[in-house]
Amino acid sequence: MQARKTWFAGLCVFLYLCGSVYTLLSGLSTLGEGREYPYLYPAGLIVLMCAAFFGAVVVCTLCARFRFAEKLSTHPLAASTLEWSLGAVILLVSFGVRMVYIRHFPMAPESDYKTYYEIAQLINRGTLLEDGAGYCDYVSMFPHVYGYSSVLALVMGMFGDSVWVGQVFNIACAVAACFFLWRSAAMLAGRASGLAALALTAFWPSQILYNNFLAAEYLFSAMLLFCLWLFLVLVKADISDGESQAGLLLGHMFLGIALAMTSAIRPMAMLLLISILLYLIPSQAKLPLRPANDLPVSARAMSRGWIRGAVILGAYLFASALMTKSVSFLVDRQLAGGSASFGYNLLVGLNQESFGGWNQADADYLYDALAQTGSAQLAQAACRDLAMQRLKAPLPSLLNLFFHKYSVLWANDDYGSTWNLLFMDQQGTLTQARQTFLYAARNLNNYIYLTAVAFSALGVFLTIHRRGTWAYVPVTVFLGTVAMHLLVENQNRYHFHALYLFALLAAVGLHLLYEECDDYLVRGRAARTRALEEKQAETAAMARIEEAQQYCAQLQQQKMEGQFDMDSALKSGHVRVSVSEAVEKEPEKQAKTLPDKEPENVG
Repeated sequence: MQARKTWFAGLCVFLYLCGSVYTLLSGLSTLGEGREYPYLYPAGLIVLMCAAFFGAVVVCTLCARFRFAEKLSTHPLAASTLEWSLGAVILLVSFGVRMVYIRHFPMAPESDYKTYYEIAQLINRGTLLEDGAGYCDYVSMFPHVYGYSSVLALVMGMFGDSVWVGQVFNIACAVAACFFLWRSAAMLAGRASGLAALALTAFWPSQILYNNFLAAEYLFSAMLLFCLWLFLVLVKADISDGESQAGLLLGHMFLGIALAMTSAIRPMAMLLLISILLYLIPSQAKLPLRPANDLPVSARAMSRGWIRGAVILGAYLFASALMTKSVSFLVDRQLAGGSASFGYNLLVGLNQESFGGWNQADADYLYDALAQTGSAQLAQAACRDLAMQRLKAPLPSLLNLFFHKYSVLWANDDYGSTWNLLFMDQQGTLTQARQTFLYAARNLNNYIYLTAVAFSALGVFLTIHRRGTWAYVPVTVFLGTVAMHLLVENQNRYHFHALYLFALLAAVGLHLLYEECDDYLVRGRAARTRALEEKQAETAAMARIEEAQQYCAQLQQQKMEGQFDMDSALKSGHVRVSVSEAVEKEPEKQAKTLPDKEPENVG
């Protein structure tokens, strides 16, 4: 099944490029703030981007020049073995680096991370209702909190309820996310680009620095990328009458359930569901060249994208409803649902005084509404109604808020260092060596982040003149993330899952850059071949012209001298001698007329 290239896909590409440009401009403008040499840092970033692009072009050109891909394709077993060996080494080293980091940078849970940890402890002990009434109220207003906490409780039940167990679990989720990103990138961009995306995310500084927090982002990203990988597997599977269509149907149902489970951890997973449906519904798989009546009904049904989309959506809605009922039963509360479930986040996101970030006034308003109504649904609805009033602010002020929030979310990727510096300072574990390391890692991380954004924009740009591709799906997920956080609560760590999308699109960019370099070399070789052939033809024509000129000059010379070399003309073929039939018969006639007589005796 091939994604269709539609006007909507073109619009998404255009918006992504615009967003990338604004991200780079915002990052460059804030990169040197508060530094001793403020202009040196953005200049260094520009130099780094140019060097990275030049290096990528050189590498892609050399690979295309020496036909490495074609040579590896002739040895598929060796190529696959090499790919999996390198991938396994990268994943193992990444796991080891993260383990070393959490050992040397201990972190006690604080803020939201403490909430996750304590709820997980209560669930593990089975005392959530008895000892966690306040947390039950919190879950009723934000049901997704229970998702990560329940998984963390399950892990703690098997390995112990220490913070270290939760940190190691996050490392396992991070490695799993890198794995599924690698396989997805390999399907979209080939083996080499997949390994490049894997290496980038496996050693991305902010991804490592954030590992000592008990955050839901790692589990959410791993499940999100698993859903993306499963989707690519399903749409790239061939439909034939010899293949089990029941398995394909079950795969789509499982994808819907997996998306629902991912949404239970963070509602952001709905963006992937929407993106999948947008590109899947108008698509259609190729069927074998046989009469339609000879094909199974299941094969014809699964060849239509809208049927596949209906299966995914149905499974998603069923699983979501079932999990909502389960969480409501476990906390013994009515959960906030529908449009009201985003009421508080919308209220905070439209607060111009806090620039869309958390603030105590909005938090107090939520809990006061909960105390007055006794219902999470009504409390969230009250927040939603107040948020609608804030949307009536003058348009320039709203636009200013939106652009400010965009810069906060996308301009940098320093949350790993910033939160470590903040919490370790509060907990008294921030030494001078740790502080120096975190500041250096922050600078390096921002360079890597903005360079990855630039390469992802390159990948998206190179898709403009090509056929439809499933790389449009992560593009739409990014745009959905942007649109959502223009309205709801905003922090730069909320773009955590988008880092994998940048790496994936950057891998696509490397692949398309290789194809462009290969096409350039092919066109160059064809042009040189044509030029050589034209030169050879021209040389041969000139030789014939010179020969004719020489002969004409020779004839002219002979004419001027009044001589004609009959012998040379005959030998060269320029003069042919022919005789008539009468002339040929003249000797016979003469022989008949001569008298027969004896020769005279002369002696």
